[in-house]
Amino acid sequence: TERREYHIHHTGGKMKFKRGGDLWFQDLKFQKQLEEFGMRSQRRMVEATGNAILKLHENIVVDTPVDTGAAASNWFIGANKASDKTTDDTSLQNVVEAHAVVSAAKMNPNQVKSFVIYNNLDYIPYLEYGWSMQAPQGMYRKNIVKWRKILDAEAKKVSRQR
Repeated sequence: TERREYHIHHTGGKMKFKRGGDLWFQDLKFQKQLEEFGMRSQRRMVEATGNAILKLHENIVVDTPVDTGAAASNWFIGANKASDKTTDDTSLQNVVEAHAVVSAAKMNPNQVKSFVIYNNLDYIPYLEYGWSMQAPQGMYRKNIVKWRKILDAEAKKVSRQR
């Protein structure tokens, strides 16, 4: 029995086939389908990661010790980078801002490589490492260990969507 190998080449246009030669696949629909698949995958990845980062952010804010509320109000989310931002506002507006950052990322999924949770207050390391009796295990370390579980749960939710 003679064994033949076929090679598929994508060059744009229409499909061509040469007997005994390579199969030239020039279907623009196929290329468009591949591009759409890539975009859907990127969108779903950003959606799942964004939802998970919001959950993690919420957990960290809730677990942050409260005296004036400044520490909890200075946890921010950044897309691709942190900033040197701080705030004197203790109304937890940072939670609303976090949702806005993630929503913007979901609208432009190709622009997002990572999310960052950060707090620029000088005393955050002291709170994280047991300075407060309200959170002796810290707030970031306590929650970051749950990251994989949170992300997996959000990925499952997103994968069920059509």
